[in-house]
Amino acid sequence: MNSVLVLPAGSLVDAALSLVRETVDKPIVDHSLRSFFFARLTAQQEGLLTEAAYDEDLLFAATVMHDLGLGTLATGRARFEVEGADLAAALLAGHGVPDGGTGRVWEAIALHSSVGLADRMDLLTYLTHKGVNHRPGGKPGSVRSHRQGEAA
Repeated sequence: MNSVLVLPAGSLVDAALSLVRETVDKPIVDHSLRSFFFARLTAQQEGLLTEAAYDEDLLFAATVMHDLGLGTLATGRARFEVEGADLAAALLAGHGVPDGGTGRVWEAIALHSSVGLADRMDLLTYLTHKGVNHRPGGKPGSVRSHRQGEAA
């Protein structure tokens, strides 16, 4: 099997996936898992897997939990992206993820739908945005890479 299509392992991965499966509809769960695979594939294609900022567990958490704000735990008091980011941050904190990692995931989820912003932010935010918003059949080279976004 292609390693791009294998889920990471660990208690954080299990907890994130369990929370998503329990609180959002199955089509959103499926979309969220595809988002992770597309984000990882983007990292691979752009040579970002060896970057110091690349963290597979945080990427999984951000992509898989990016739509928690559309689920049963959301209160509707804020934008769905912000509610989802808050819910994800609570799960991460409960699993001992340091504040820096929790903050990166919060940013990635809160900005996942922010065209023009996400690709100029942290690598995690960039990859989450690219994974979530991947559209098959797009023109090659039509989207800037993360390194190009940093130079802008």
